[in-house]
Amino acid sequence: MRQGKRDRAILTADHEETNKFSSATGESHTQTKRLEKESGYYLANNKGIAIVFTPHMGDLPPHAEVPITLTVYNNICGRFEDQIIADIKGLQQRTFPINIAIKGSPVEIPLSQVGMNYNTAPPTMPIPTTVANTAKVAKTLKVRNTGIRAVELNWQIYD
Repeated sequence: MRQGKRDRAILTADHEETNKFSSATGESHTQTKRLEKESGYYLANNKGIAIVFTPHMGDLPPHAEVPITLTVYNNICGRFEDQIIADIKGLQQRTFPINIAIKGSPVEIPLSQVGMNYNTAPPTMPIPTTVANTAKVAKTLKVRNTGIRAVELNWQIYD
């Protein structure tokens, strides 16, 4: 190596593959990012719900039990009914009914909005006190629909 010259870059992302987050917050962040990526993959068909079995196929030894993880990804609320089909080579297919109720709201207020007070529950947007017959006060609030269908919003202001 010549004086003053480097043969490789100092700032690279190579350490990201070997030095993962090790704190609880970092691990939670990594898990959240992984879940977002998986959710995007499984919900790409715009059906609003995906049920994933892990493992989805394999051998079951005689007199044995195999745990199967069922993961539900969704971006829509409601009641869903379907059937799980077990297809065992040499036997007749077996169906099991599945009923899922998903509650919640697809509407959210995105984080990091200017003017929002996130130290209150729920978050608030303080509006300054004004005097009668003065200029109007305008605030902007972003609202996001995370669902696959349009929603109708009706706003009410409470004292």
